[in-house]
Amino acid sequence: MAQSGGADAARATLARLVVRLAGHIARDALRTTRDPGPKNVHDLRIDVRRLRAVLRSLASELNPRLATELQFDLKNVTRETGPLRDADVSRSLLLPRIRDSLQLPADVKRNSAVALEQARVDARRALRLRMRDPAWAERLGRIRALAKDRDLLASLTQPLTGLVRGTVVGQVVDLRRRMRRRRLGADRLHRLRMRIRDARYTAEALLPLLARRPAPLAGSLHELQDALGSTHDLIEARRLLAQGTLPVEAREALAQDMDALIERQLRRCRKRLRRIAEKPPLAWRPWLA
Repeated sequence: MAQSGGADAARATLARLVVRLAGHIARDALRTTRDPGPKNVHDLRIDVRRLRAVLRSLASELNPRLATELQFDLKNVTRETGPLRDADVSRSLLLPRIRDSLQLPADVKRNSAVALEQARVDARRALRLRMRDPAWAERLGRIRALAKDRDLLASLTQPLTGLVRGTVVGQVVDLRRRMRRRRLGADRLHRLRMRIRDARYTAEALLPLLARRPAPLAGSLHELQDALGSTHDLIEARRLLAQGTLPVEAREALAQDMDALIERQLRRCRKRLRRIAEKPPLAWRPWLA
């Protein structure tokens, strides 16, 4: 009976968390609809990813059909906002390099800046049109409704303490195992970054439910996420460079330096991850015991 009561309390606590995270998404979506600037788009994508991370971490305890439907709608929000986010990031990475280049004449710099800005404008226009489509509002409505559905967590059987601790321990142990792999190419590092990001968001969402500070573990994960994320952004900007968006002179002037920078960043990331795998930070150790 005590175990049943613990599961009931866990269901109620986690249900409130899921509803709160879905509410943040609704707030961010409204702000983004009014102004799809970089900050609003960023906040929306972050809160969507937070809820997706929590759902993934609790997947074995959720109603499979409802969880799948909710994840589907959440993933589509990130997919539809992705092109604008990528255009913003690529512009912020490439434009300073173009301006500072000593090899490029003024007219090529000007044309390159115009091309980057046009790509951003086009992505923003496409997102505005998408957000005016009734399907956008319907998707956001489904997210709120699914998050509130009592059946989403109806099959949960574990008390909160065991569930949260088991979830965080499992994620940290899995990250350390993956960091020990010999071959950490760009694609594998990208997938590892996403797991680190999910572990951070899970810690930030779940640990406060046990009255534990998430900052030590989440802060360590955040640093890793940023390091791998900056490398991934460089790789995405390099892909844009190869697509022919910019004048050929700009592509040729930037390509070699960017390739060298990406390779240096990848080497640094691999070394850092292997050091952590061999000697985990203090913030990780309570979750590896």
